[in-house]
Amino acid sequence: MNKQQNVWTVILVLSMVVASTYAQTARKYVGWSTGYHTNWDGKSPTQLNYKPYTHMCWFSGSINAPSLSEGKAFTAACHQNNTKAILCLGGAGAGNSFTSNTTNANRGAFISKSVAAMVAQGFDGIDLDWEDVINATQYTALHKELRDSLNKITPRPLLTVATAGYLSSNTATVKDVFDQVNVMSYWSLIGNMQNEMNTFTSKGFAKEKLGVGYGYDNDGEVDINNPNDIGAKCLFAINGGYGGVMVWEVALACTKCADTTAYYVNKDIANSIHPSFAARMAAKPQISFALVNNGENANLRYIVPAAAFVDMKMFNMRGMLVRDLVHGDMQAGTYTIPIVKNNETAPINPGAYIVKMATPQGNQSGTIILK
Repeated sequence: MNKQQNVWTVILVLSMVVASTYAQTARKYVGWSTGYHTNWDGKSPTQLNYKPYTHMCWFSGSINAPSLSEGKAFTAACHQNNTKAILCLGGAGAGNSFTSNTTNANRGAFISKSVAAMVAQGFDGIDLDWEDVINATQYTALHKELRDSLNKITPRPLLTVATAGYLSSNTATVKDVFDQVNVMSYWSLIGNMQNEMNTFTSKGFAKEKLGVGYGYDNDGEVDINNPNDIGAKCLFAINGGYGGVMVWEVALACTKCADTTAYYVNKDIANSIHPSFAARMAAKPQISFALVNNGENANLRYIVPAAAFVDMKMFNMRGMLVRDLVHGDMQAGTYTIPIVKNNETAPINPGAYIVKMATPQGNQSGTIILK
């Protein structure tokens, strides 16, 4: 037996879309995290914590855009922190303003003025928050015509909406125009969240366009400054297949709560490909294994095509964990892991083994035979 025969190598090739590699069993990511910054919270855009948010909305509670200088300062700070800047029009109490500005006579001018402000100030899209005094005909026309106007711009701006269960029928008439449908589920306990979201899915909303809403210290919400509840809602969104989460409002978040949201956010994924995170994650990775030689030790070689979080484990045929192979952020490249068959803590005997990688769609696996 020559020296070369004493070492065998297993080749593990990860051929996948980049987004699918950002996953592991313990840590999964929300598709987006949209936070709302109010212009009355006393903080300048440079003082905000952008780490938890893929998107941030400028919010005044009116249908008016900020001044040119104020808007530019906000969008500049967002973009410096890899966060999409969204211009929010509306809010609770703005219904009469929406109604008067979206009549047949006024709607075109209102849309043109809003889009012009969005472009001039560097926003990446518009968020509509028409919560009260709903005129169903004008509501539908506003959203459709605004979408048509935004579609004429390159790159195509986002159109998002803040909505709630009692608004679901109105929002359903234009559900296909949105990139995000963020549900103001602030008062819902985790046990009631499913009913809240079912209000929308039962009307034909795609799950990947729905965002689960939670908030901080706002009108008796149930999740006041509780990181465990924030994490539970993030996991509810992830495990339920929903597109993301929406947070009201960013300035009120305690440090631990903001850190909890940030834990479930990967801005590089969410902002790299437009618009639907869940749709981007639909393609499953393909894993292939090839046994080259036999021997006392193994070299597991794997290829990461782009920077990614990689989690791989090795199991015996009874499903027992044998080795935790890879668990962490990896840069693009080819890597080799030496696997000593007979180490003191976890000997590996000849036989068949399964190597698994966790993804949001489930586990991808392949079998290797060690002789």
